[in-house]
Amino acid sequence: MNNYEIVTMFTESEIKFLQEMYDKMHGEFHEKYMNLYSVTLKVIRDDSIPADCESGWRKIEAKLDTTANDLSYRHYFLRYGEGSKVSMHDDASPTTIITMVDKDPMLDGGRNIVIDQNTGECLEFGFDVSETVIYHNHTYHGMSYIDHGHRLVLISWYGQPRDDSNFK
Repeated sequence: MNNYEIVTMFTESEIKFLQEMYDKMHGEFHEKYMNLYSVTLKVIRDDSIPADCESGWRKIEAKLDTTANDLSYRHYFLRYGEGSKVSMHDDASPTTIITMVDKDPMLDGGRNIVIDQNTGECLEFGFDVSETVIYHNHTYHGMSYIDHGHRLVLISWYGQPRDDSNFK
């Protein structure tokens, strides 16, 4: 088994819902946040979900829970724009699920980078709106520098996090 896979989990209307939910939420821009550079972060907590998004989010969350087959640890949106990048790292959780919610059609950069656990090879790939990348077993990954455009992803962490996690 590879340490990552790309699947399609959500319908077009579910992706549209996630875009609308993102637009309604409050977030913070960070020049540097741990291994992330030039990103807007919107953490999804019970007290941050807009009231009119509550039932729709619970349906999305149930789909994620079923796919992960584990307990969720954290959900959040990240919007990457020009100048954004993600340093190579492995997440605190054993399983990370990343869904592309929006992407500039003229995006230049912002490709996922992963180290294949079987070969040790460094692989780089993009994925499209509504596609989901699932990283297993603390996969070492990152994202290339964005020269132009933006991308918006929903990130979900599943499983028991390591004790060294500073993103609580």
